[in-house]
Amino acid sequence: MQAADAVSEKVDAGHTGLSAEPLAPPLGKRWERPVRVSTTPLAADGRVHFASNAADGPKLRALDPRTGADLWVRTLDREVSGSLAYDAGRVLARTNDGVLRAFSATDGTPVWEQRIDGEPDRSAFVTAPIAADGVVYVAGRPGPRPASDPGDEALNGPPERPANGAYAFRSSDGARVWAVQAPEASGGLPALDAERVFVPTGCRPF
Repeated sequence: MQAADAVSEKVDAGHTGLSAEPLAPPLGKRWERPVRVSTTPLAADGRVHFASNAADGPKLRALDPRTGADLWVRTLDREVSGSLAYDAGRVLARTNDGVLRAFSATDGTPVWEQRIDGEPDRSAFVTAPIAADGVVYVAGRPGPRPASDPGDEALNGPPERPANGAYAFRSSDGARVWAVQAPEASGGLPALDAERVFVPTGCRPF
């Protein structure tokens, strides 16, 4: 990763909007692409990454920043919701089924995906990811409780549901690093500084 890379919404995981290398005028348009862009583009390791939604399905793309030519295009089974993040050679995205997914920045190959409790339709990540130093951060909340047999529930109690919380995963392989219970996430983008991760909960930051 280079100092001037933009790896998250508003440049970095803290969303400072500050570039380490200011642009020197005069500036001019080098190229343009007629693509329906659905996320803020990231610029990392010599590629421009973004998601697009079109008639032929949702896609994740990497362009050559010098020419605008496609370096790779990955067709997805779900649309990307919110912002992308980049860390340690991975492009990270939350799709609209609430799943956190990682793709190789080199060629777009899917690398891993994560759910809060490992079960589809039980829970969902509700924030887009942020990432830094080999760790991805995201917040989530429980989904609908699955139907259960009344007799089983009377005997064993209601089925467990995952708690609202903040989660950290390794960028390289998706292994969970930690999880903490938190007030219900609002869907706003988390932020990171040198020591803390901040998650908006709708009422207050956590």
